[in-house]
Amino acid sequence: MFSNQMGILRRGPHSRRRSFLSNFRLQFPRIPAVFAVVHAESAEQTVRNVRKAHDHGADGVFLINHAISNDDLLGCYARARELFPDWWIGLSFINLSPTQALARVPASCSGLWTSDAGISGEENENLSEAEQFCAGRRTSAWHGIYFGGVAFKYQREVTDSARAAKSSIPFVDVVTTSGKGTGLAAPVDKIRNMKALSAHTPSL
Repeated sequence: MFSNQMGILRRGPHSRRRSFLSNFRLQFPRIPAVFAVVHAESAEQTVRNVRKAHDHGADGVFLINHAISNDDLLGCYARARELFPDWWIGLSFINLSPTQALARVPASCSGLWTSDAGISGEENENLSEAEQFCAGRRTSAWHGIYFGGVAFKYQREVTDSARAAKSSIPFVDVVTTSGKGTGLAAPVDKIRNMKALSAHTPSL
């Protein structure tokens, strides 16, 4: 599950967001939804851990490649998808930008998680990276759920995480944040303030 990451599933005023929320609730009637994060190292190790998450009741998994290449991660995903064709399996490419990750993510992938959605919440900020991702997504064969990192560890400096969360609403499906470092949980006040500016949103 997300140990030091937090996802905020947000509602929005537009039909795509309402449709997304409806579809998410159909997929995950239990709130909060629990996702295991598997640090993929080999196909065998990945499948073993995916199976454990599946058999112990997780709602899905993310595969992330701290130790292997992007190509190897995709190979691990392909093997896991072969064995679990209908289960929720997402990907996180540790060294790719959102747009680069979008170009690599398979159409069958359930979700894409990036550490930096390209949004800081600063006044007059350059949102070209986030806008480029959205433009690419409109023509992509991938139709999964986008977990966009906002005020995430080791990424761009964000002085007001709540404002950044609000700014990210048009660009991501799930606002995803973390503590200051690996193994450090996000402060409760940070999560509370980010949710406050994404009103009426359930949490993951």
